[in-house]
Amino acid sequence: IGLIILQEVFESMVKTKWLRDDVEYHEIQGSNSIYIVQRDNNGRISCECKGFQFRKKCKHILEIM
Repeated sequence: IGLIILQEVFESMVKTKWLRDDVEYHEIQGSNSIYIVQRDNNGRISCECKGFQFRKKCKHILEIM
């Protein structure tokens, strides 16, 4: 599994994002923030919003499908 590092110039390592290269990442604009929706090679989809954390489905995933 490879990793992709996203870091802005002159930002601290705390804000660095580590992304896997075998996973699709989609940024979805929510009402107050941006949510990351992930789809792995097996077709499993997850979202970082609270709706997905509680119900295992959300409107952000519907936008990707």
